[in-house]
Amino acid sequence: MVAGWSLRTAGPKWACVWRNHPEAQCRLRTIVMPAPWNGWCDPAWQALLHQRLHEIGLEPDGPDPRLLAQAERETFARLAPPWTKRMMEQYK
Repeated sequence: MVAGWSLRTAGPKWACVWRNHPEAQCRLRTIVMPAPWNGWCDPAWQALLHQRLHEIGLEPDGPDPRLLAQAERETFARLAPPWTKRMMEQYK
């Protein structure tokens, strides 16, 4: 993490709420992320973290787009598990 900033984790719903308020996160010097689903070193979760840092201006480059897409899908799946499962069945 960047010196002087903190990282907080939240459930998927609250992580999405906080994601829409980057100015509040900057003011508080806190990044709010969904709780890691496969551990802190999961590449998809790390991609999501790098994207948040990039959006706020703390990292010059964004993450690998494929990993970011995977992370977004996993976050969405945790927000609405029954609907996500039904939607994914259509594409099998």
